[in-house]
Amino acid sequence: MSIRSLIPASLSSVHSLRPDAAAAEASGAGQRRIAPAMTASSISTSAPVTIKRLVRVVMDPTVARNAIVTVMGELRLTAIGVEALGTLFSGSPAIEEHLRGVAAAAYPPEVTPRRRGLLGKVGPITVVPDGAPIVKPGVPTNQDLHDVTHGRFVKADRLTAAWTLVRLWLDACGWPSLALDLDEAHMNDLDFELATGGVETRYALRRLLNDKLSLPLRTAPGQVTGYVDFDHARALRDAWRPALDTLSPHNRAVALHVVGWLGGLESWASYARAAGQPLPDLIASYTQPTASQA
Repeated sequence: MSIRSLIPASLSSVHSLRPDAAAAEASGAGQRRIAPAMTASSISTSAPVTIKRLVRVVMDPTVARNAIVTVMGELRLTAIGVEALGTLFSGSPAIEEHLRGVAAAAYPPEVTPRRRGLLGKVGPITVVPDGAPIVKPGVPTNQDLHDVTHGRFVKADRLTAAWTLVRLWLDACGWPSLALDLDEAHMNDLDFELATGGVETRYALRRLLNDKLSLPLRTAPGQVTGYVDFDHARALRDAWRPALDTLSPHNRAVALHVVGWLGGLESWASYARAAGQPLPDLIASYTQPTASQA
């Protein structure tokens, strides 16, 4: 199977919302369709086009409920079948090579510069040789890529880089994603207001982080993951809609983006059926920067 058989048809654009524009953009998010309806006739196998559907929402720090400076985390939602995500770790040579090219473009290899003078000739044996690759904590290496794509154990200090590869693969394959920059207090506040607005707790935002993803790859420091199936994601969207007008402005802005983005579920499901792929589940990953990353 070609790697392109996993890639939804053309929808290429990336949205980045500035803090001062988030509320204005949110006012129309409930009606905006992220993906047009796709049919079998609209899917080209001869000239596939990768889509990128990453929508980023950056919360305005001025709406914080207190004066304490907090470090924002990232909540990333992706619409992809759990089975389709599992193929990344299957050892497929095609997927490994595809991801290698994507990673090389995102992180061009860095090597140690050539040293000049006497030190370059008689320096201590602990000095890294000229031209040796530079290894950084969050930047994936070829070994990281091989371990991830073959479902192998990844050392603790390489987990952040390994999850970078997962994100790169999802983005490169065009699976629809929504990135929300917010902290835990904002998530708790949103869930509280949703509950007071009549939304059942099983549809709370935090309930997406249920640790049920069960991938071969462990979570990175400061990260928690989870997923719900297609039907639950659709029910969550429909449960949030009636409560939108009961939310405070900053929580309503976030909820509108989530509801508006999930408005594409039926279109994504139509493509999946036509392409013989599993229905898109809702994958969630929240990463809070650790002390060393903040």
